[in-house]
Amino acid sequence: MQTRWLLGVALSSGLSTIAIAAGENLGPGGIDPNSTPPADRSEFLFQGDLVPEFGIGCSNSADTSGGPNDAAVGVTATTTPPFVITSHFYNMGTAAPPNITQLSFVAWQGGPIPGPEIGRISIAPNWDSGDHTVSIAGIAVSSSQFYFGQNQNQTNVGIRWGVDSSSGSAGTSFIRAPACGVGQFTLLDAIGFPGNWVMAVTIDAIVPVELSSWGSVKAEFR
Repeated sequence: MQTRWLLGVALSSGLSTIAIAAGENLGPGGIDPNSTPPADRSEFLFQGDLVPEFGIGCSNSADTSGGPNDAAVGVTATTTPPFVITSHFYNMGTAAPPNITQLSFVAWQGGPIPGPEIGRISIAPNWDSGDHTVSIAGIAVSSSQFYFGQNQNQTNVGIRWGVDSSSGSAGTSFIRAPACGVGQFTLLDAIGFPGNWVMAVTIDAIVPVELSSWGSVKAEFR
């Protein structure tokens, strides 16, 4: 069966000053005016408008060949690294292929094209058509610019991800599909389908380790 590209539609002031030693006091003092609470450091990263116009991937008509496929989108965070990826949103352009048993979320190092893998995590069995949001844990990113996306590694599976074409192309959405002649990461624009993968991630700043002990410190002065 021929394999080809297919489209588918300040601390609390209640703490009193306590004398610890001569000239030393525990109490309210100066603050860093640039400090930002960890809850405010989360960021939603994506390209385009996250509305799919079609689906694309390397597959035969029955979705039983075409893999492996990789889809990657590049983003740049304003959050200061390092940070962690906490969730992943994506759109599948077709119903689940009959043979699929594995699908992975992947983060890659930044650069002109996706670099070495930072980490990956299974997101099975969230591969049916439509929108999906999954939790991600254990992947930390040390650079503001990086890539994220998915890997489907089975040769007996063809899969198509949603593409947003109405908002143009950010020039950051890549595909790798050796069975369709794309052995290295290549822009969607370069294969004739300019647009953006309908994918996003939420990132969150890593809370400094010293903050974890603050609860026990407060307990000593209640």
